[in-house]
Amino acid sequence: MIGVAIFAVALCLALTSFAEWGRLSYAASDGGYGSLKVSATLSGFGGVSVDVPGIKDSTERGFVEHREASALEAEGPNAPGVAALALGLLMAGSAWLFLQNRHRLRAMIVIVVAAATSLINGLWRMVDVRGMFNDPADWSTAHYSAGFGLVAATVAAFALMGLGITAVVLERRSDSSPRAE
Repeated sequence: MIGVAIFAVALCLALTSFAEWGRLSYAASDGGYGSLKVSATLSGFGGVSVDVPGIKDSTERGFVEHREASALEAEGPNAPGVAALALGLLMAGSAWLFLQNRHRLRAMIVIVVAAATSLINGLWRMVDVRGMFNDPADWSTAHYSAGFGLVAATVAAFALMGLGITAVVLERRSDSSPRAE
């Protein structure tokens, strides 16, 4: 049962890479509009999308959003979700081996190490959300926050860490118990 839970949570971890990992918002002054609120999101694969809701004209709004997105992309933002995708798939594969009764203890050790790596990665990115955007100089006054994908990946990594440690303990306990013949 624990192997199925690990498999499911590992796949969820991998799927977080497709979600929003970071957000930034700031106020920009524009001659004709006064102060505009600009918000940008960073996907797990490093894609940037920008929203400027204060501009009524859709053509001008599209132009401003494209200009802001291009400026952010020029800063070279990270692709923070790639590690979550790779480690999630690695853990799902290890959970599958565990479920197939092959190399059970080794599979759980791989899961614990990969979960620890994912947890450290998630916590590090939460502490430095601005770093995921590659510390853009022109957005020094922006407010940065973690996106849903980053939060979900960190929670999933924490859960996988606990599940993996529990599975290792249970596996070692079953190996040391006397066998009925």
